Amino acid sequence: MTVLALPVVDLRLAQVDARLLPTSTQTRKLYDALATHYPALARPHPIVVVAMVPTDSAELAQFRDRLAAVPGIDAVEVGPPGAVTVLRAVPDHAAGDDAAGRAVAVIRSAGPVRGRRHR
Repeated sequence: MTVLALPVVDLRLAQVDARLLPTSTQTRKLYDALATHYPALARPHPIVVVAMVPTDSAELAQFRDRLAAVPGIDAVEVGPPGAVTVLRAVPDHAAGDDAAGRAVAVIRSAGPVRGRRHR
């Protein structure tokens, strides 16, 4: 059974994009043109975090600041006001990058946000 598992011991799964292709291919040229003219389409996928506290709470402001301080995070966007808040941590690297995994691990280790919830 061990012999069957050996090929996947170092398997890494990630979302890939056209940057893996040679720059001479049409697909890569299109990707580069879109990234140049529409940079928001080419940015990395955000890391979504749900906080069970209202948007205007002090606990959320502190948590947002902690997320923004995580190495590899460029910005933290806060969703619309409500009793539950959705934050989007925007990484400065691609999803398949090792730095993305480290950023996710740091965010997960931050634990839940504690505070009073609206009823």
